[in-house]
Amino acid sequence: MNTFRSPDATLGTLDAPRAADVIGVAADIALVLDASGVILDVCATGSGFADRDVGKWIGRPWIDTVTVESRDKVADLISRTGEGVSRQRQINQVLDDGSSTMVLFSVVPLNADGHIVALGKDLSSLELLQKRLINVQQSMERDYSRLREFETRYRMLF
Repeated sequence: MNTFRSPDATLGTLDAPRAADVIGVAADIALVLDASGVILDVCATGSGFADRDVGKWIGRPWIDTVTVESRDKVADLISRTGEGVSRQRQINQVLDDGSSTMVLFSVVPLNADGHIVALGKDLSSLELLQKRLINVQQSMERDYSRLREFETRYRMLF
């Protein structure tokens, strides 16, 4: 990962409101967690989260707000915060209507209290493209199957 060469000299010290602004602009969704993974605060600026009530997640463990398949990934991200910035992991985040959306999360330790920030990029547009690709592949398989049936009939006739 490329990082700033001299952040102390060029960025100085960021106060909490300025850091919140930077995080809010940089991520589609950001979760501030305590050391055990309980959500303390949420900032959702991405279009996939605009109409969602993500504030309901505050006070709940992050692991309880994701799909079953993503729980191990969340536990892994939280457990590795002592190593610095984590690698990105695709998490299926459950929304207030029961549906889920793909989010690419990285986790960064914040302070000595053990607070963590999970920065997420909304991958719902990628998810839509994947669904369209699957539909096209299935359509091609159906067409190919019909073609094989037609060819078999043709051979039987002649």
